[in-house]
Amino acid sequence: MYSDSVITLAPFDKEDLEHVRAWVNDPDLARDINRVLPVTALEHEKWYANLVTRTDAVTFAIRHESKTIGLCGLKTIDLRNRHAELWLYIGEPGRRGQGLGRRSFTLLVRFGFDQLNLNRIHIYVAEYNKACLRACAACGFQEEGRFRDYIYIDGAYHDAISLAVLRHERRDVTTESMANVCGTA
Repeated sequence: MYSDSVITLAPFDKEDLEHVRAWVNDPDLARDINRVLPVTALEHEKWYANLVTRTDAVTFAIRHESKTIGLCGLKTIDLRNRHAELWLYIGEPGRRGQGLGRRSFTLLVRFGFDQLNLNRIHIYVAEYNKACLRACAACGFQEEGRFRDYIYIDGAYHDAISLAVLRHERRDVTTESMANVCGTA
């Protein structure tokens, strides 16, 4: 497990599945993660069964005060070329906007560089997801490009922004520096 005394990245267990399905079916979160169709129980079980057999991905439950509040992970992990794609969301609506996502983001970046020995971590972010863009900036991610009109949601097209951080560009974000870069931690 990885922890900063507020957030813990813990193994994602089957016991969290029903919470996760409720989260991804929440319209506000679905918009942020670019999910359009609702997830059925069967689809969700198949997703989990596939997830636990993948060798190119790692998934963590985000825990705060001993409660799972979200998920995060690295996928398409390429250990030969030492890069991966990051994803993260805070599922519990009452826990969003408190800096817990930024803390989780920082821990996941640290895990990728320190434990997996990655050299590059990248992410694709919808241009309207300002909280995620702030978390990326705090950790040293830089914009590498845009996919114009890539996401169609709520009757409009939006750009997807490609960002990445290299090992030597990484910022180990502390609570104090998070408050300075992103607003309140």
